[in-house]
Amino acid sequence: MEFGFKASDYLQRAKTRLAENTNESLFYAAFELRCGIEARLKEYFDAQAETTKKKREGWKISKLAKQVESTFKSRERVILLVVFDAETKELISEALYTPVTKMLQKLGEQLGEFLHAPDKQKYKNLKWLEDLKLKTTAASKELEIAVSGKLMAPPLEHPKEPGKTFFCLDGEQTKLFPPGKRVGMKLEQYEFVD
Repeated sequence: MEFGFKASDYLQRAKTRLAENTNESLFYAAFELRCGIEARLKEYFDAQAETTKKKREGWKISKLAKQVESTFKSRERVILLVVFDAETKELISEALYTPVTKMLQKLGEQLGEFLHAPDKQKYKNLKWLEDLKLKTTAASKELEIAVSGKLMAPPLEHPKEPGKTFFCLDGEQTKLFPPGKRVGMKLEQYEFVD
């Protein structure tokens, strides 16, 4: 059996652990979600890497988020890309970009704090366990939204091929302007509302 490292793989394993509904499974779910958030940011960055000449650095969620944001300035917005035939106006493709929101980033960092050996004083009562459960459940819902989008990078001009535009869906480049084919595109942006 293959072990997946995509953000959606981490999310599915976390959901399985949450469904077990045990204290022990919460820690495994928190770990999977923390990794899933990091993986989604890396997926976005890697999809953009061909156009940026930047190298991905580190594993910290806040640092990865800044690297993604510096290229794809989405700022908590869901972006809908619509590609259509320029002559017939027939729809060719639609794809959403769903951000790793500031809230999800914060949840990921908070989950990371639970993944260390505890200080006895901090964990004398079980309030921390309820906090872990709430944050794990919230992170699962937020990550599910973040991985639902298929647009991994915005339409950009290719730096090595001037005049050619491309976008990235699920990690694969898709040429918008194949030879002889005229297409149009429209971007719509929506504020992310919790």
